[in-house]
Amino acid sequence: MIKIVSTFRLRPGQSEADSDAHYLEHHVPMVREILEEIPGALGYVQNRVVHPVAYDHNRPEGRKVEPLFDWLVELWFESRDARQQMAAHPMMQQVMADHPNFMHTETERCMEYYVVDEHVALWRPQNGRTAP
Repeated sequence: MIKIVSTFRLRPGQSEADSDAHYLEHHVPMVREILEEIPGALGYVQNRVVHPVAYDHNRPEGRKVEPLFDWLVELWFESRDARQQMAAHPMMQQVMADHPNFMHTETERCMEYYVVDEHVALWRPQNGRTAP
């Protein structure tokens, strides 16, 4: 299995509510439409940062901080080929062109994208959700 984790910051000068709404109501459905056409696309999850805390020098007390990103996105694919199908999809140009409508694109590393090896230490399926 191939897992992608991506992070990004919201667009400055636009309210968080407006950025989040555009992302969830316009951008996510575009990506989902692409993924639904790819049999090897297994999952697509958005995670909104709501409570950023840092722990200094491994101390048990945390402190509220400005997060390094606002959203963390996860995508799962059966294979590298399935991942490549997404990257090559004709709608990807439209998806990329939509980023400035909600994302802080006027900076280096405006979106970070990682292929990761997932190691599940514990997973308790509930409410019909199976293991990632």
